[in-house]
Amino acid sequence: MTELLERLQEIKVGTFPGPTAGSVKVVTSDMTVAEVLSYLQENKFLSAPVVDASATDDTNWKKKYIGIVDVVSLVVYAMKALNTPSSIPEDVEEGEEDSFNISALPTEFANQPITDVKEHPEMWNEFLPIETDATLFDALVLLSNYRMKRVPILDENTHEVVNIVTQSTLMKMLNQEKELFGDVVSQTLNDLGLGEPKELYSIRCDQAIRDAFDLIKKHTISGVPVLGVDGMLLGSISARDIFYIATSPTKIRLLHKRASRFLDALSTTHGWDDSRRSIVCKASEPLSEIMTKLVQNKAHRIYLTDDSGLPYRVVSLVDILAKFVSQPEAQCIVM
Repeated sequence: MTELLERLQEIKVGTFPGPTAGSVKVVTSDMTVAEVLSYLQENKFLSAPVVDASATDDTNWKKKYIGIVDVVSLVVYAMKALNTPSSIPEDVEEGEEDSFNISALPTEFANQPITDVKEHPEMWNEFLPIETDATLFDALVLLSNYRMKRVPILDENTHEVVNIVTQSTLMKMLNQEKELFGDVVSQTLNDLGLGEPKELYSIRCDQAIRDAFDLIKKHTISGVPVLGVDGMLLGSISARDIFYIATSPTKIRLLHKRASRFLDALSTTHGWDDSRRSIVCKASEPLSEIMTKLVQNKAHRIYLTDDSGLPYRVVSLVDILAKFVSQPEAQCIVM
């Protein structure tokens, strides 16, 4: 057992910071897609465990919790109904709202029970929890090697969900304790094999926002950079932005607009400006500095730039988290 592995296994997930809302919010299986989206939007959550509506206090957790829904995945799927230009207003008069909102989703989609989306794996996540006595190593394996977006944490006594760990959560914790992982964080991106050029899916600032979302869906990626006519990085558009657009009565028309206009709109929207800031670095920078940049800017990705300032690769949270877990040791058993 390596020294790094020992350090990772000393930290229990039960010591992680709890949910900001005080408790984990859940949705029930008898809710419709529209009701789930409205609930998550109202509470500003991007995901929630799904509880069987018929469950009682005595129901085993394996039957009580039947999955996890991700709002971004739901909206991406719903956006398929907006593939025709006539579905999206080009413009509205000043002060006038267009007609699209959550309740205006296609009836056959909006009114179906949330459990019906289980037929679409891209919208439904299995409920695969670990207990509070599991370790940081266990969470790392699931979120990096197994590429799970979120890991529910169950209390070993009550079997209630007490927390949900995300990639951002782990990055923040590792950054706070990075002095314990000097053998990893002292290495540069080049040292870690993350500095070489790699295909970078992007759009130009004069392309429509829809082009960015098409790339996100086609390549199953979480975001794309927006480049100026000179190839320089201007900003980024993420899958999360779909939620911002599709749940706002006045924003859906932005799908037709240039990416530059969308970035301008986000820069004046409370709570979204920070997430639009594009983080850049050099392959020669140590991982410790990269992690700090990501945490301080609440970013999910960082772009590598050459000596001319042109981006040539993206490094995600998953890419970095995986460097803390070696392949022979990367075995984790969920409950």
